[in-house]
Amino acid sequence: MLCVCQALLLLIPLRLVEQSYAVPPRDVAMSLAMAGSPGGPQAAANSREAQDQFALGKTFELGIGVPRDFGAALKCYRMVAGAPAAPAILHLVTEAQCLLGAAYFNGQGVPQDLGEALRWYRQAADLGDADAQYFVGACCDQGQGLPQDHGEAAKWYRKAADQGDASAQCNLGVCYYLGEGVAQDYAQAAKWDRKAAEQGNPMAQFNLAVACSRGQGVVRDLAEAAAWYRKAAEQGNVLAQCNLAACYFRGEGVPQDDAEAYVWSSLAAASGDPDATRNRDTVARRLSAQDRQRAQARARELLERIQAGRSPD
Repeated sequence: MLCVCQALLLLIPLRLVEQSYAVPPRDVAMSLAMAGSPGGPQAAANSREAQDQFALGKTFELGIGVPRDFGAALKCYRMVAGAPAAPAILHLVTEAQCLLGAAYFNGQGVPQDLGEALRWYRQAADLGDADAQYFVGACCDQGQGLPQDHGEAAKWYRKAADQGDASAQCNLGVCYYLGEGVAQDYAQAAKWDRKAAEQGNPMAQFNLAVACSRGQGVVRDLAEAAAWYRKAAEQGNVLAQCNLAACYFRGEGVPQDDAEAYVWSSLAAASGDPDATRNRDTVARRLSAQDRQRAQARARELLERIQAGRSPD
């Protein structure tokens, strides 16, 4: 019998937006002087100035035509982050705030300071930025930089989830599944998992597959479970690879196929997962030497495609 991984997961990634903005040719020297003024960076006074400073910050961050200088980029971003949040530049103000938050979170260009990171992310979250709302929710969820509060976490996840943020949708689904910060509701968990899964989030795809396999919040459907396991597995999710192998081993939701069970358990085993390694060895004993060699070749090909970010055939 193969081991099956049924736990639901929670993702806490930190996302940095990498966009490229051209520096306006006018007033670059003046912008440089303002960013490095003796009194420190001052808030941009108007929308045009905020746009110029944000673009200048990007040139320093990415090293476009100038030596890469993350400290100088942060000075520009600080000017933008403090600008009046007029509708025309709201996206730049919140992105600058998130970039400052990420810098303090990672200790990049400034000393690492989770409290300062949260201060900037909270400003962006209050202005409606979905990435920042997700980050604040994750910190509340994990008790990072502030007291753990699942109710607050669920509130911020919902704000971001309502804007279509797939990671927030996934984590809100986990909140409903576990009954953390909200009343336990498997149907709501499956609803939010599906929203995120349909956007390609592999954790949500795995969670939805588990719900389909158990019939929690949805009609039990082993074929749909296997289909979602496959989508997550093809993105490199190890738990989904383990469970897809088990589906093939048992013939649940897919035709029984020991070779395919070997392929997917081999992929999971490549990550060092001990259960996957035992599963692979169990299936191997049911294959002929020739079938095992073919399955090993297919597993290598799939692994290369997944690592390269290419969709398996």
